[in-house]
Amino acid sequence: MKQPCLGRGAGGEGLVQQIRAAMQELHQYRTEQMESKQWGITKLYNEYFHEPASQLYKLHAKLDKLVMQIYGFSDSDDLLEKLLHLNQKISAQEKDSNQ
Repeated sequence: MKQPCLGRGAGGEGLVQQIRAAMQELHQYRTEQMESKQWGITKLYNEYFHEPASQLYKLHAKLDKLVMQIYGFSDSDDLLEKLLHLNQKISAQEKDSNQ
């Protein structure tokens, strides 16, 4: 299956690396917190995800910003509409490549 073309052009590869680093940072943080508190991931998110001052919230916000940047989305966009359109485009490309 051919992947959608993301991060092409100026700074695209750098954004991919930034996303990878942000994902790894989030994963490491969650793992450390769950181990130190002896909590599962659901408990961790229920306690901290909606708290803007929490590190979990901040790490997700950082990752969200980078992902929106690589897709070319802005805060003012209707994200559900944009994601639906992107999904339909990828689906059509996959359908065409299978014929």
